Amino acid sequence: MEEKAMFQLTAVSSLRVHIVSPTLRCSSRSYADRSADDRVGYDREEQWSGGEMIITRMPPVLSVLQQSFNATADYQESITLTCITSGSPQPILTWHRKGQHLELSEQYLLHNADGGRSTLTIRNIRQADGGAYTCKATNKAGSQEKELFLKVFVQPHITQLRNVTAVEGSAAMISCVAEGEPLPDISWRRASDGQAFVDGDKSHDGRFEVRGRHGKSMLTISSVRLADRGRFDCEALSRIGGHQKSMFLDIDWAINAVLCDRYSTTLSTARTLDLRDEYWIDMESVTLVLNSMMMATAMFLTNQTIFYSWEGNPVNISCDVSSNPPATMLWRRERLTISAEGTANTKIHNSEGRSLLEVIPMSDRDFGRYNCTARNNIGMRYQEFILAQADVPSNPYSVRLSAVSQRLATVTFMKPDSHGGVPIGHYLVQYKELSTYDWREVRSHSAQTTVVLMGLEPNTTYEVRVAAINGKGQGEFSHTESFQTLPIREPSPPAVHGQRGMGKAYRLGLVKQDDGGMPIVEYIIKYKTDKEEQWMTKLVPGANDFALLQPLQWNTRYEVEITARNVKGLSEPTFYQFFMPQKPDITAVCVCVCVQATVTVCVCVCVFVCKRLSLCVCV
Repeated sequence: MEEKAMFQLTAVSSLRVHIVSPTLRCSSRSYADRSADDRVGYDREEQWSGGEMIITRMPPVLSVLQQSFNATADYQESITLTCITSGSPQPILTWHRKGQHLELSEQYLLHNADGGRSTLTIRNIRQADGGAYTCKATNKAGSQEKELFLKVFVQPHITQLRNVTAVEGSAAMISCVAEGEPLPDISWRRASDGQAFVDGDKSHDGRFEVRGRHGKSMLTISSVRLADRGRFDCEALSRIGGHQKSMFLDIDWAINAVLCDRYSTTLSTARTLDLRDEYWIDMESVTLVLNSMMMATAMFLTNQTIFYSWEGNPVNISCDVSSNPPATMLWRRERLTISAEGTANTKIHNSEGRSLLEVIPMSDRDFGRYNCTARNNIGMRYQEFILAQADVPSNPYSVRLSAVSQRLATVTFMKPDSHGGVPIGHYLVQYKELSTYDWREVRSHSAQTTVVLMGLEPNTTYEVRVAAINGKGQGEFSHTESFQTLPIREPSPPAVHGQRGMGKAYRLGLVKQDDGGMPIVEYIIKYKTDKEEQWMTKLVPGANDFALLQPLQWNTRYEVEITARNVKGLSEPTFYQFFMPQKPDITAVCVCVCVQATVTVCVCVCVFVCKRLSLCVCV
């Protein structure tokens, strides 16, 4: 045989075949004869007669069960990302983020299982964990990457809200900045009367206006009045949650001052006049020196005059005044002055311009009217406060059931008309089967008005009722509502995705849909070629998430029918098709030479020729 580019005769009368392609080389040289360097990368071996080896390399094939994930930051949530790969030699799976290789740590848990499956668990998810994660499979035949995306939701948080001081008659601008994912909606509430303002609102008199954009809201008050003084609440709210902060709007007011002589002749007038200056007035050749200071009785600054509490619960009643000269303040109860040292259930804390009365109600007689009196040498004023006995909330109403299935139901309701003077802490949802007397309980998350009931029995009638709870206690229950869970039924058709397996195998991924209220017992997989009538059947346990079909025929299209079964019956079938490629055939050509002597000796030389260069490697 002549030497050509693809063939070479060796010194030991072996014929070596070199077939050059992007991934393949064929040679009759045995694996055992190779040097250590030559053996690197040959991971899959089959022993042939004559000591020959066949090594097959296939680039990695990657698939993911789910490409995008959602999570909420700062709730100690964990998310697991999964990649599945095949190839020869078995690919090595690694995880990357922002170009960095991820290693096992307190935040990341890595696990590689049999079957080419790798998982990355991200623990205690924070906002910074959001973004793309890359799963990379690598072997000696190549590499492949898949990108998975984690979207992290963040509770609203108000980052900027400051107290503001404005001059009477001018404009006040109050800014509230909040962050979160998604960006929250921002609203305002005036504490003095509870009036709310949202983006785009304008008050009837046109003085209050709200404008907001990209997590920032601006409350503008034009022509500020003394009555505008007080607390304003900013609330940031999104579907993830809410956050509220308060600020105080203080008003500097001007004095209309007129300086007159003793005959009421106007000497000077101004919007603001500093009377502490010295004025020399020449009147009928009499020089008068006026040294004066603005003096005023006390003005009360407190807007809140009604406070709520209950027996044993401390409450602080604040009396704030503005006066010049400074006023002394004292408290009275039923015409009796409360000692500055306090009593068994009262304490007084004084500071400049403020007196704080701390009351611990011990009985009904501790509730009622309290009087704060402010006095200076100009005069005296008093303000009355009411300590009212808090009540439990009234009952919630408009209880509704939605998203009712065999095992779950969502309860929604409206807040009570009265919270009893004390904020509602949470709601208590009770439910029971109609035929029993034992109520089961679920608490809402804080004051949310949506609760999900879990672990219900299928095809069962339930009763549900809701009560609100504040610091005083539990209020009355709402009207009882009835609902019925859905009966057990056949499961929904499974979702299927496939990928080429090793050799003559094909891997079907099974994604469970609605199980109809009972666990999936098994998947029934029927498959056949498009040229045959006879179906082959494979049963897969319901807990499995994949099925491996093998052995299959090369260069053949297959039809697959998958159904899910629970105790109720079979789902509608899901139909799927896939194509098996041509076989990576290898043909052996052997030449034998026999020499007859005392004993007949035969020597055979075999040459392996790859018919499809892209599908085989011969050695």
